[in-house]
This record gives sequence, structure tokens and C-alpha cells, in this order.
Amino acid sequence: MTPREMIAHPLLLKELASQARRPGRPGWTYPGPRWFLVATLVPALLYLMQDDPSAARLYFLVSALFSLWLLALRSGLYAATSMASDIRQGTFSVLLSTPLTVSGATAAKLVACLLPLWLEVLLALPAALLVYSRFGEAPPHLLVAVTAFQLVVSFLFAGFGLWVGAVLEDPERAAGTVRTLALVVLPGTLLATQLMPDALVLGGLALWVLLVWIPRIRPNQAIPSSVLALVLLLLLPFLPLMSTLGQDLRDLDLNQINPLHAVQSLSLPRHLSADPARLTLLEGDPDFEELRAWVPKHFDSSPEHLAARVQAHPVLRQRLEQAHNREGLQRLLLLGMTYGLTGLFLIRLAIGRARKCR
Repeated sequence: MTPREMIAHPLLLKELASQARRPGRPGWTYPGPRWFLVATLVPALLYLMQDDPSAARLYFLVSALFSLWLLALRSGLYAATSMASDIRQGTFSVLLSTPLTVSGATAAKLVACLLPLWLEVLLALPAALLVYSRFGEAPPHLLVAVTAFQLVVSFLFAGFGLWVGAVLEDPERAAGTVRTLALVVLPGTLLATQLMPDALVLGGLALWVLLVWIPRIRPNQAIPSSVLALVLLLLLPFLPLMSTLGQDLRDLDLNQINPLHAVQSLSLPRHLSADPARLTLLEGDPDFEELRAWVPKHFDSSPEHLAARVQAHPVLRQRLEQAHNREGLQRLLLLGMTYGLTGLFLIRLAIGRARKCR
């Protein structure tokens, strides 16, 4: 099937039309491209109002953080309400009385939900390249990589929305569930891990799932999940005392799988080379190894003194920034692959659930 035939496919056109007519969603405005425009334009205008090309990277990442969260939220909402509405109205039963398949119907629904959102992101990319790379010092490959990462996160949350909609079969409950999880999993855990240990945050998330989320999507499982929550609550004080498990919990870092943290980590610290822990990125560099061998002969061998010498070395400082960029982009690539595979798995679960609703 050619791209033109895919775009003109009757099922896709039907899904696009139904998305535009869905109650509470006039056109493409629910929750609204206005949110995306604010998240995109305000940081760009603030950057253009001041004269510091080196700040382009910071302003772009602030814009990308807000845009990423809005994109994830809207992708999940659109997919969840669309799937739940069609299952409740029996649309799948009608479609499946034709030669169409559940997979084809779900794929058309997914494309119809994501197409307007992805167009917003892709249309904003040239403007971002002009503002932050042409008039600033943000690397173009960084902007492209973050944009691609946003699309993958959107795909992940759309897959989750399809699954939630297929399970709950109620648009209002599905939308509420996606909205709550988008708040808790993304900005909620990012802020909570700054205030308390990650193991405590994970325990709180587990209790929330057992006491709130499972009873909401599976009312008949409310009592067993409450019992499990009680057992978990009683075990929490003893978990750090268990040698192996306690060490694993102390080393836990939830931010490693948080897409907002992955984008946030791309920011360039003002004194990156002054951080001794980051000097490991330069290991193997001939100039750095020469400097590391020279410093103890003339000064003390403390890591802080070596970091100060790197700070005063323009070439090494630039190489450290490049290594920091590579490390961040590799993290984006690894997380993007993980999110993509997880999104496909959730879509398969949604298709399996939809088949049972025939």
C-alpha cells in the first residue's frame, strides 16, 4: 500500500472525522494546540529578548520539557477516550462484521490520534532550529534528537491510552486515569525524587496503584489489592534491613526511566568541568591523560585541583561538553528504543482486549 493509499484509506478518514466530531473536542483543540503554542513560543520569545547566544540550549530544553509533558498527556487522552468510546458504542462489532481486522482498526485509530499532535511538533522544529541554532548556540542535532524523542514518548502514551480505554470501556474514567498517571509518573516522580529517597517514592507509587488505581479499573479486585497494600506497608520498614535488597533499594534511581529527566539531563551545567565526577567522560583522551599525569608533579593530586585545571583548558573543556552531549543523546536513544517496544506491547494488549469486546 502506497503512502497516498494509506492516507486516503476509508477507515483512517472515518477515524479522523470521528476525532474531529467527538464531544468536548471541537476540531483539533481539545485539550488544545494553544497549550503547545504557549509552551513553544513563550521560551522562544524570552530567549530573543535577551542577548546571550549561550542560553539558547537552556531555553530550548525548558520549552521541550513542557511540550513533552503536554504531548504525552494529550496522546494518552486522545487514544484512551477514542478507544473507550468506540468499545462502549459497539463500533468494533460493526467494523469487524466487514473484512476489516481489529489490528487495522486500532492502527487507524492510533494514526488519527497522533497525526495532529505529531504535525504540531514537526512544524515547530524548523522554527526552533532558526531561533535556537541559527541565532543561538544550541546544537542542531540536539534539537532533532529531542524532537524525535518526543514523538516516541507520544507513541508510548498513546499505546497506554489505547490499553486503558480498552480495559475501562468508559471515556470519562479512561481520561481521568490517563490524566492522573501523566501527572504522577512524569512531573510527580521527578519532583518527589528531589525531596525523598527513590525507594520511598517507589513504595508510595506501589501503594497508590494498589489502593487507588487497581480498584478504579478493577472494582472486583479492590479487597485483594487493599490486602496487598497492607502487607507492603507492614514490610516497608524492614526492607532496608535486608542486605542485598536494601542495597538495591538504596541504589535505585527512578529518574533513569523518566523521559522528563532524560531531557533535563541534556542541560549543560555552567561549570561542567569543575565537577570532578564528570571528568570520567574524558578518560582515554591524550590531552587529559597528559594533564592528569602533570598535575600531581606540580600541585596536589586532588580531583578538585584537576577539575580546576580542566576548567582553565579551553580544548579539554570543549571536549568535555561534547562527551556530555554524547552521553545524553545515547541515553535518549536507549530510552527511546525501550519506550517504542513498550508502546508496541501495550498496543498488542489493547488489540487483544478489543477482540474480546466483539
